[in-house]
Amino acid sequence: MNVRCLTINVAGLGFGWFDGRRDALVRGVQRLAPDVLCLQEAVVRNDPTLVDQVLEVAGAVGLGAAAFAPYGSPGEPQGGVAIASRWPIRHVESRALSRGPRDPSDERVALFATLAAPARNLHVANTHLPWRPEEAGLRQDQMARVLRQMRARGWLDPGSPSIVACDLNAEETEPVYALVTADLQDAWRRRHPQGAGVTWRNDTPYAGFRHLPSRRLDYVFAARGARIVDTAVVLDAPDPVYPSDHAGVFAVLDF
Repeated sequence: MNVRCLTINVAGLGFGWFDGRRDALVRGVQRLAPDVLCLQEAVVRNDPTLVDQVLEVAGAVGLGAAAFAPYGSPGEPQGGVAIASRWPIRHVESRALSRGPRDPSDERVALFATLAAPARNLHVANTHLPWRPEEAGLRQDQMARVLRQMRARGWLDPGSPSIVACDLNAEETEPVYALVTADLQDAWRRRHPQGAGVTWRNDTPYAGFRHLPSRRLDYVFAARGARIVDTAVVLDAPDPVYPSDHAGVFAVLDF
């Protein structure tokens, strides 16, 4: 069973979403034609007007099923994470993650969905961890909660077709990366053992923290039994504007 998976942090409604950025993202996603699309910093709101970035993007590329889980942070009002799918969603749930002492109001969330893929059920998790460099311990604790939930559901059992597509806000040197790769394989790294794979660059027009280095923050992780057919960093160039302040990660996985 081949699965085409794309993850990207869409940066909410900032950076001119209605002035070209939406169209650039939709064009890019249409070219990639994913079966599964995971979004972070996606906005769904109906005040003062209805805006649904998840349905705007998913609907434009023919993904008929979608689930959304909002953040609990007032700093990102009505933003959240989403999973959109070419196949029906059999089960969905969200879990609030632990809060950190630096900003207790910054409540992150994880979204879990079981999809009715053609050959067998496919399990997908999506999350977006805190961005501050000093919050490495919090990122590790939050991802441990995500993995515990997956393990409790049998998603990490041998042979279980599972994907975690997310914005870790962490590089490979952080403990949270080692935590995830103890159970799952990093799709991009398996195909590009020497590559940089940068997904957030400090030289784009949208970079808000130019003092931070360009880094690899976004990942598609797959069950160990999956074969990584192809993977790439995508949506990383203007068309004619950048689709987001993050690049996406695209992977073709064979379960």
